[in-house]
Amino acid sequence: MISGLILVLTPACGLGDAGQAGQLRADCADGVSGACLELGLRLFHGREIFRDESSAVPLLEQACDADEWEGCNALGRAHQDGRGVDEDPGRAADLFEEACDGGHVPSCMELALAFDEGRGRERDVLRAAALYERACNEMGRTRACRNLGRLYLYTDGAERDPARAAPFLERACDANYGNSCGDLARLHADGDGVAQDWDRARELFYRGCWRGHGESCYRAAELYRSERGGARDDREADRLFEQACRSGYSQGCRPPPPPPRDST
Repeated sequence: MISGLILVLTPACGLGDAGQAGQLRADCADGVSGACLELGLRLFHGREIFRDESSAVPLLEQACDADEWEGCNALGRAHQDGRGVDEDPGRAADLFEEACDGGHVPSCMELALAFDEGRGRERDVLRAAALYERACNEMGRTRACRNLGRLYLYTDGAERDPARAAPFLERACDANYGNSCGDLARLHADGDGVAQDWDRARELFYRGCWRGHGESCYRAAELYRSERGGARDDREADRLFEQACRSGYSQGCRPPPPPPRDST
């Protein structure tokens, strides 16, 4: 039974009144796990009441014990970051795994990251890949698609497989991950795992640029300076170099001079 919990309500926070919070607390004490979850999440995130992570933890534990998977996820993040409880990545990974097994999508992502980064689990990129693929294909998590595509291209311990990476990068690019557009563009530019296609590379670099990926701006500018993937357009190239610079890609601030045009 939970007692002694002090709730401090902001005057115009939208919670309604202190009675509503008191009712959640009473329902939680009576074993209504959804009430424990709701009150724990409000305290943990500071939603409509002042944040109090240490008071949230026992509520989230009670919710998690009743298979309220969002409570397990929040409790896992508390242990992962040391918020209201001692930092314990191993315990965090256990909680993410429990919730993932229950079908909670964000927890599968957190568990994949734990295996990918060796955080609370021994690093295992193959297990991370399996979890990313599940979250991408079965749960529609485009961040998982992005991470899986990059894992197949760049991660030590995984066999590089650009052909396998490409469809995941495409899904992530379509979901506005600019670096995934850039990664896919490089594959098409190099003919790496996919057919070489300069038109497609130029289009993807351009898309990556306007999704905030500075290097894609620079690479798109290089293509607009050439005739690869379309007609040469120095004005557009200059605009893309400038955008690369504004996006924090320093090479764009010092673009090379345009090559001379063929006078024949």
